[in-house]
Amino acid sequence: IIEKLKANNPDSKIVFTTSEDITNDLTFAIQTKTTHDFHNKYRSCDALLIDDIQMIAGRNLTEEEIFHTFDTLTKAGKQIVLTSDKPPSAIPKIEDRLKTRFESGLLCDIQPPDFETRIAIIRRKADLLNITIPDEVTRIENEAFVDNVRLSAVILSSSSALEYIGDGAFSNCAGLRNFNVTSRVKYLNGSAFSGDTSIISFGAAEDNGYFIAEDGVLFSKNKDTIVAYPAGRKGEYDLPDTVKTIGQHAFAYAKITEVDLSSVEKIERYGFSHSWLEELVISDCVKEAEKGAFAFTGYLKKVVIGKGLTEIAASLFSSSGIRSIYIPANIVAINDGAFFISALEEISFAPDSALETIGGNGFYGTYLGEITFPKSLKHIGGEAFRACIFLKKVSFEANSLIRDIGDY
Repeated sequence: IIEKLKANNPDSKIVFTTSEDITNDLTFAIQTKTTHDFHNKYRSCDALLIDDIQMIAGRNLTEEEIFHTFDTLTKAGKQIVLTSDKPPSAIPKIEDRLKTRFESGLLCDIQPPDFETRIAIIRRKADLLNITIPDEVTRIENEAFVDNVRLSAVILSSSSALEYIGDGAFSNCAGLRNFNVTSRVKYLNGSAFSGDTSIISFGAAEDNGYFIAEDGVLFSKNKDTIVAYPAGRKGEYDLPDTVKTIGQHAFAYAKITEVDLSSVEKIERYGFSHSWLEELVISDCVKEAEKGAFAFTGYLKKVVIGKGLTEIAASLFSSSGIRSIYIPANIVAINDGAFFISALEEISFAPDSALETIGGNGFYGTYLGEITFPKSLKHIGGEAFRACIFLKKVSFEANSLIRDIGDY
């Protein structure tokens, strides 16, 4: 489609993106107060192509932006192309006004090609989709192959000198299906493969001293840390009892709906971001959950916070589908953007709450209707409740210790 549009008008401005990228861009724009730049990017183009539009369902602010962007572009006579895994009428939890607009144009049901055609396509593309890393290469730098959606294989020989695979090195390579860690690799974390939604297996050389693969899952050598879980795999997964740490982006985009964290002590940055989790119990063993560990979990509706955490980290549940949350007595801080543009409608606190701080943008854009702050609360950061359009009542418990309330 893009090639045809460019052939007809080489000067046309075309934006090709995914629903996830739009949500990420919107989150960044709100946090940095650059929504004008966001609107300029998506509403001033000649053609807007969005992949996986069904993923905006339940993300209320994203739905609102898509609605206005759709109207702006169509009124200006611009082109919009959307892809989805189902027709608009069958997309659950999406506003009717969006379904109506999505159905207003030409709907095409694209079926897989027949067997012979598939074989011909594979043979034609095979040489174009593979990358062979020369043996003398020792480092693959951060984001070296990011967003290479056509990449399907990375070929490394057993004599490879590769030692370092940088953060985001192969992220958003949606066609990549397997990756084998060679013997000399020392540095690697899950962010290298974040967004690789087709990957089904990781491997590791037996003589690698830092990583081991088991059942297609990549671990640290002693199996106390999950480094990367294949996001293209469907079905549930039982964490081994040896696992104490969920590594950075380890389960990002994973198609799992539940996880047993009873032996886990630490969840690193974005450990389960964009995953399909629906329910979550953060066990008492978990002492630390880092920034964005459960961000962009649109299917997540129920969360129980255990006694091990003392704070809710920055962006921990941002853009999640959580509807209600109970804050136990052990939580002393809800940090910046913890529930930023989540679906949160209700929050309650333990009678003996020790909460002292709510960070900036903490509940920005949520759907809270009313809130009663515990008397222990001392500080509310700037814009903590901005864009909470349904918030009607705010109150403080008797003998409140509140000292500082930020702007907005």
